[in-house]
Amino acid sequence: MNKNKIIAIGCIISSSFIISCAAPKAIEQTKDTPIPTTYTGSIDSANVAKMAWSSFFNDNKLTALIDTALKNNLDVLTTIQEIEIAKSKIRFANGKLFPSVTAGVGFGIEKVGKYTSQGAGDASADITPGEVVPENLGDLRLGFQAGWEADIWGKLRNAKKAAFNNYLSTVEGRKWVTTNLIAEVANTYYELVGLHAQLNIINESIALQQKELEVVKIQKEASVVSELAVKQFEAMVYNAQNLSFNLLQNITETENKMNLLLGRFPQKIEVSEGFTQALPNSLEVGIPSQLLKNRPDIQQAEYNLMASSFDLKAAQAEFYPSVNIGSSLGLNAFKAKYLFRSPESIMYSLLSDVA
Repeated sequence: MNKNKIIAIGCIISSSFIISCAAPKAIEQTKDTPIPTTYTGSIDSANVAKMAWSSFFNDNKLTALIDTALKNNLDVLTTIQEIEIAKSKIRFANGKLFPSVTAGVGFGIEKVGKYTSQGAGDASADITPGEVVPENLGDLRLGFQAGWEADIWGKLRNAKKAAFNNYLSTVEGRKWVTTNLIAEVANTYYELVGLHAQLNIINESIALQQKELEVVKIQKEASVVSELAVKQFEAMVYNAQNLSFNLLQNITETENKMNLLLGRFPQKIEVSEGFTQALPNSLEVGIPSQLLKNRPDIQQAEYNLMASSFDLKAAQAEFYPSVNIGSSLGLNAFKAKYLFRSPESIMYSLLSDVA
């Protein structure tokens, strides 16, 4: 009995091992969905992205607010400074490709120990006939120095390309901020127009209800209606006045939001009466490729990607040796009266290193 039980358990374990060691079944690749060869929508080269914002909106008050926002908004001003920073980085990266030249004037003084090899040599030598080396030896320098790094591996060129693409990215970033700002100003403006329209309706309703309340009071004095009817009309008037107060609060909050977008202190915002200032009759959207091309955020992402690619190449070039060439030319003497003596005071050097 035990022997049969052991054999059964062994068979189960063996079958489990065989199953677990079986080769995995290959996953069938799903068929790719075919891409349409033509665009199903209307094909028109014209699209709303090419329309200037000043011609898109027909409300003069709205266009004036947008113009103010573009001049004073803090986010827009920040992007302008970012563009200037990017320009400076381009100039810096471009300058690294050319030799650097500096001019300088220097003065120093040195005293060495008398009982040293240099001190003993100076004591026994004459700088000029009859003039020994002074104990406190001056060092006057006047000249130019130049240095240049040979861009063998393309490190500097790739750094310049990265800086240029970063600049283009900041330009597109400003366009993106400007687009969002114009849209937000327009949305806030039309929100204000709607709130003012609601307020006008509520105020007209309050005026009518107050007239009706006066009529009901006269009817109550004539015993036509009861006091309950008067209280009901009074409640309706108070409710409408409460709605009017809430709308005024909403208008103030929306005006504060608008003034923040405009970059100025809180003040009243003038809006047009109603929604009579309509948008253009027809808006040509264009084809999807045009929409992608005209979106600043997508263009900004592309430039950031290219800049990162050039930064990577420049970083990879850092692992290779760099060749630097340096030179100097100038005048050097221990006293000012000897500084401009030629050719005795002329000094120069030329060196290169690989690091």
